[in-house]
Amino acid sequence: MIDHIWITHFPKITYARHKKLAAHFLTSHSFAQAEMDDLCAAGIEPEIAHEMIVWREKNPWEKIKEKLESAGVRAIAIDDPDYPPLLKQITDPPWVLFVRGNLRCPNEQMAVGVVGTRRHSIYGKEVCVKISTELAIF
Repeated sequence: MIDHIWITHFPKITYARHKKLAAHFLTSHSFAQAEMDDLCAAGIEPEIAHEMIVWREKNPWEKIKEKLESAGVRAIAIDDPDYPPLLKQITDPPWVLFVRGNLRCPNEQMAVGVVGTRRHSIYGKEVCVKISTELAIF
């Protein structure tokens, strides 16, 4: 679980790269132990693999964990038992959910999630806050 959460923070991670890493070694190896050859064998481009290793050294798991905790955010990886079962059924479900508040709904059939980019515009953030606030009241 930690590996999925940690890898999600790498700036150049894409869904396809994350999927390659998960398929190749996340179940049997640790991201902390992966070397250049391991990443390339998983299908990661050599220049990205190198950047990933350099980034990993500057951003250890403990630093990422502390950042999440200080923001009041809980990260739920796809292999976590708390990951919503219905969300796992969609095509290409998110590897990690970053949650503030209560993830469990009294009615499991009714849920709303907000998906966005890491580099949102001010307008996009304002609209998202407005819509999600109104939905939360509903």
